[in-house]
Amino acid sequence: PILEALQNITMTYSPKDSEKDYFDLNFFFGPNEYFKNKTLSKRYFIKLEAEEGELMYGGPAYEGNKGCAIEWLPGKNVTKQEVEKKQRKKKGKGAGETRLVKRVIDQDSFFHFFTDLPPMPKEPTSEKEEEAFGEIANMYFEDYQIADAIKGKLIPQAVLWFTGEALDYEEDGGSEEDDDEEAALREMYAGQLGEDDDEEHDPDYKPGEDEEKPECKQQ
Repeated sequence: PILEALQNITMTYSPKDSEKDYFDLNFFFGPNEYFKNKTLSKRYFIKLEAEEGELMYGGPAYEGNKGCAIEWLPGKNVTKQEVEKKQRKKKGKGAGETRLVKRVIDQDSFFHFFTDLPPMPKEPTSEKEEEAFGEIANMYFEDYQIADAIKGKLIPQAVLWFTGEALDYEEDGGSEEDDDEEAALREMYAGQLGEDDDEEHDPDYKPGEDEEKPECKQQ
């Protein structure tokens, strides 16, 4: 239901004199009953040039991201769900009695896309650290795939996705990366526009003209 209020998705680049290179994915919404924001944006920082002493440059690479805060209206946060659980007292006075306990848990939603990811930890030195490192690294990998899908497929083919034609279109002879990209967008639309998956980094990325740095806006 929220995505019915989605009016446009754009991508803007960092100014030429910016300290860091980045691009922003901007989602514009009309009035809706879920949140106050008119624009939700996510920023992706990019390394465009090889570092000094780097022998093999693999092309542009992601260096981090920055989400934004969504101003949810009371009781309308679709990323959370309130659940009730029965608890039975085991000991003492009133043992055996039950009560209902309410707690709030995360639920699947595209709008987790705008939540900041935990910082990447240092290289692991133990098995426990390696497991935590792998989980967070996978979060970033999936998030970058979503970003690639949005900027590489969704925005350039916006009309096809709007009409639904892109969901039915299959191109023969596509690469495995293209298949991953299509799968990402299909998943995103099936779930309410968002989950994960997509292609590799865009080798043709270059910062564009000066743009104001977008943020979550309310008017």
